[in-house]
Amino acid sequence: MRQLLKNRESQMSNPYGFKWISSQADRLGGLPSGDSAEALVKGESSALPRVLFHTIGRAGLIGASLAVAGLPADRKLVRYSLASAVGIEAFVLVWSWWNKDKKS
Repeated sequence: MRQLLKNRESQMSNPYGFKWISSQADRLGGLPSGDSAEALVKGESSALPRVLFHTIGRAGLIGASLAVAGLPADRKLVRYSLASAVGIEAFVLVWSWWNKDKKS
């Protein structure tokens, strides 16, 4: 009966069944940087290079998208790309930290 109530409560708070914490992939919402973010939040210092790698890779993808969208390829493109990637990674790290004890 408790499990039934717990499932019902879960469905009411998340009616579409979307999982931010992916139980199958065991990382944040299936993001490639989710596993390294969770490892860094747990205190594994060896995850820091992976977090930096994901951030730089994401900045490259964002920069390429901005260039295709018509932003001139200059210092602003690099700055905007890096700022966007750092903002996304900061969100992933904060989300991982906030939910580290809530993960089922």
